Amino acid sequence: MPLIEETYQHFLENGDTQTDLEEDVFWDPVEPLHLGSAHVWLESLAYSMTYEDQVDINNYQGKEEALIQIKLMPCTTSGNPLGDESVVVDPDNLLGKRMDFQMQISLCLGVRWIRENSSRGVQIGFVLYGLPTVFYTPAAWSNTNPDLDYSIHFTVQHVTTDFLSYLKTHALVLQMWGLQEGCQEMDTILDGIPLSSDGSVLLDLCYRNQQTSVPLDYEEHRLELSEQIETLEQEAANLTEANRILKSDNFEMREKAGELRRLASDNVACGNAAKLTDDRSNQRSPFPNWDAEFAKALKAFYFSMSGARGRLIHLNEIRPLDEGNIHSLRYFANERTELIKEMGGELETCVGKLKNDVAKIIRKKKELQIDSTVKN
Repeated sequence: MPLIEETYQHFLENGDTQTDLEEDVFWDPVEPLHLGSAHVWLESLAYSMTYEDQVDINNYQGKEEALIQIKLMPCTTSGNPLGDESVVVDPDNLLGKRMDFQMQISLCLGVRWIRENSSRGVQIGFVLYGLPTVFYTPAAWSNTNPDLDYSIHFTVQHVTTDFLSYLKTHALVLQMWGLQEGCQEMDTILDGIPLSSDGSVLLDLCYRNQQTSVPLDYEEHRLELSEQIETLEQEAANLTEANRILKSDNFEMREKAGELRRLASDNVACGNAAKLTDDRSNQRSPFPNWDAEFAKALKAFYFSMSGARGRLIHLNEIRPLDEGNIHSLRYFANERTELIKEMGGELETCVGKLKNDVAKIIRKKKELQIDSTVKN
């Protein structure tokens, strides 16, 4: 009743009941009508192969509404198609690499919705990789065989296992929507969708932004890791100094061993050959070659450092894909944080093992010195 009374009051005051459609509570806007859908499997992209076919758009009764000419094409960064040499036998060969591909919808044939009424139109919509937006083709009106000429470029900066699994197990669902007179065409909303400088959609950045957020304390975390690296470097320097001292002690012990061997030679000259043999064996055993022991420990340390050196080189070489794109810079910051964490862990492991090896050598040396003192 309040609505009727308000309308009547408006009529009494203005002499008419005309209102804007947006304000008319009795007016229902004309909305797009879902006509049907088609499924296009994405597995060919996992092998870097082109897929091209005509697919049926079927309604909820299983009847054909139209045919769509679609093409999934791996391409270069500039959009040029890749040749047969780009095909891979094992999709895992694409891991960590960049992937570019285009989706093209060129034709729509035999549209029953328009055939029944020539004033109608259609649009095709789809969602890819769980992105929070629907991509729409341009609307086509009054033509049962419209030329859509739609193409969109997608980019994955670093192919992951998750993305390959998605390609191998998922299909692209093409939704056909019917338009009629007074119906507003649907637009693709790209707000919040990362784009490269050439306009391609950055799929992995879209997905990562949904799953994770950039840590606000990135700079603080970077400084903390830098301090840890400096501490590890200082410990390595201390171990190097300890190694130098042990080498000096080893040299002195070898000189003492030489003196003992010369004394043993004098005993042999006096006729104690058997005793000399026992003495020599006893004199050599307490004094192993400490240089060789430390050389083994350092060799193992430098070998284990190869992984950390590789990560450091990679850390110096990587650059943002697009320095003018905030989403690209966020992804770059996340990637550098992970690399710094991994490198810090490897350095800590390598230095820890070196410390343990040096401690064992020092302990062994002290034990042998004590045994030698007791025997003497």
